[in-house]
Amino acid sequence: MDKRPLIIAHRGDRKNFIENTIPAFEHALLQGATGLEIDVRACGSGEIVVFHDFSLKRMFNLPGYIGKTKLDQLRKIPYTGTNPPVYIDTLDAFLDRFKGTVPINLDAKTIHFFDFGFADKLIGILKNHDMMDTVWISCFNPFLLQILKFKSKQIRTGYLFQRTTWVHTTYDLITMADAWHPHFRVLTRWLVDRAKKHGKELYVWTVNDPGMAEKVSHYPVDGMITDDVELIKRSL
Repeated sequence: MDKRPLIIAHRGDRKNFIENTIPAFEHALLQGATGLEIDVRACGSGEIVVFHDFSLKRMFNLPGYIGKTKLDQLRKIPYTGTNPPVYIDTLDAFLDRFKGTVPINLDAKTIHFFDFGFADKLIGILKNHDMMDTVWISCFNPFLLQILKFKSKQIRTGYLFQRTTWVHTTYDLITMADAWHPHFRVLTRWLVDRAKKHGKELYVWTVNDPGMAEKVSHYPVDGMITDDVELIKRSL
C-alpha cells in the first residue's frame, strides 16, 4: 500500500488560475495533486458555494457579502480579470466534476459558532453524491465539527489550528475529529506522537517551501496542503 502523504492542492492551482474554481482544480490534478482542498460557505439564498472570503471585495472588487448575496446574483458576476469569464461554482457542481478523482477536503467557513443548518446541508450534499468516504470536512470552529459528528457518525472531520497546540489537541478529545490540521510551524514530534496516540490523521498546511516539505516528510503525516503542487512534488 502506498503510504506517501497526499499532496493536497490548496484552493486548486491558485498560482495560474482563479482559486476555488473548477479550472484551478483541473490544472492541479494535471500537476499531480493527489488531493484537493476547497473552501465552502453558504450564500444568501442558502446554497453551498465554493468560496473562501466572507466578502466580495478581494475576488470580485465589489461591496457586499457572500452570505447576503443570492446564488442567481453571484452567477452573474464574473471573477475579476477573467476572459472568458469565470463564475463562482456550487459545491454540487464541484462534486459532480471531481467525484472519483482524488480525496477531497472541504474547509467549512461559517461566522456562526453553532451552525446547525450549515452542517445539515453539508451532510446532505455528501450523502446525495455518495461521497461520505472520500471527503472530509475541516474547520477552525470546533463546535461545527461537534455538530457534524453528532448528526452523522459516518462524516469525516478535521480540526484546523495554528497555535496553542496543547489547548486544541486537548479540546479535540471532546470534538472527536478524525484528523488534525496543524499549521506547519506547530508540527513537532510531540504533536505527531500525540496524534498517533489518539488515532488522528495529520494534514499539515500550508507547505510551500521545498525545505519545509522535506522537514514535514520526515514525520508520518497523511498529507501536505500546498499552494504549489508542482514545486512540492518535485522537491520530494
